[in-house]
Amino acid sequence: MPSRKLKHKSSSGIVKAKLYFLVALIIGGIIVSGYVMRRKSISPSSRTSSSANANRAIQPANIKGQVQAVMDSANLETLSEKAQEAKLFIINAAHETFDNTASQAGEVATDVLFDSAVKPIVQQIDRLPQPQQVKLREYMCE
Repeated sequence: MPSRKLKHKSSSGIVKAKLYFLVALIIGGIIVSGYVMRRKSISPSSRTSSSANANRAIQPANIKGQVQAVMDSANLETLSEKAQEAKLFIINAAHETFDNTASQAGEVATDVLFDSAVKPIVQQIDRLPQPQQVKLREYMCE
């Protein structure tokens, strides 16, 4: 029994570390997502001005600004996609960790229940005289 408790204590530290890491990733994803959304809200005004510039004749002075606007929008979209992928990865990892933790908790609960409920019954059966033990085991096995 003590070895089982020690094993769970060492694995609980690992689980806690993983949970802290996942929380940090989630917070980082939220921050990056907020940054991307804020940049996206600024971007439409620059897009309308760049589309107005595109309608004009292409002039060498405007080309640099137009190329920069296209690059900014492409980087913003890529960054947004990466943030969404990171968010999905974090959510999936968190679900997997919570599922694993729940299944481990169920296994521990089953072990504790077995140890506290079934062992005393087996001990009581072992205290009975031999013929009664045999009959009881026959009834239980049927």
